[in-house]
Amino acid sequence: MESHMPGKCPDLRLLIDFYLGKLDEEAMETIFVHLEICDSCEKLLEQIENKHPVPFLQKLRSMNLTTDRAYLHEPEFQQALQNLPTVIDQSLRESPEP
Repeated sequence: MESHMPGKCPDLRLLIDFYLGKLDEEAMETIFVHLEICDSCEKLLEQIENKHPVPFLQKLRSMNLTTDRAYLHEPEFQQALQNLPTVIDQSLRESPEP
């Protein structure tokens, strides 16, 4: 993936891939950092989330896991990450269009 400066906004497809967890770790981190400083991209991501809610992701976000990252190295978490794209794709296919 092309490197993005934190101030340069990612395109819509990249934000959707970020939301679905389809990017590599470096790209995910770059967009995450960008979202912390860019209100317009944060709002666009919220619109994506509202149009295509994924209950699993909503639950993870509500848990506020950013303060303790010890779980990142647990085998169960790694397995869940591997299964996440399939779960998200199934959820998107099953959710009715607004």
